[in-house]
Amino acid sequence: MRAVTLIGGRAAAADDRLSWPVTTAYFPTGDVSGDEMPDYTISMLLSENGVSRDILMDFGDFKMAGELTTLEPLEPTLCGATSDTLSSKP
Repeated sequence: MRAVTLIGGRAAAADDRLSWPVTTAYFPTGDVSGDEMPDYTISMLLSENGVSRDILMDFGDFKMAGELTTLEPLEPTLCGATSDTLSSKP
């Protein structure tokens, strides 16, 4: 599978956060003859805090839409890891 992502110009969302329209199209790999159509696409509005809303998944034969209506952030918890176990060094 090959993915192509387009990110549109930023705009203010309803909650005054910056947001970007994002569309990702997923294409099959292999032989291509002429213009190819994606197997499916996913479009959403991505906020600056990383939360996606107003998602649309288009599978060609049918579409599914979702809308974020509430968001309840969780309080961070400690996992007990030490700084040496969190290192990304090999």
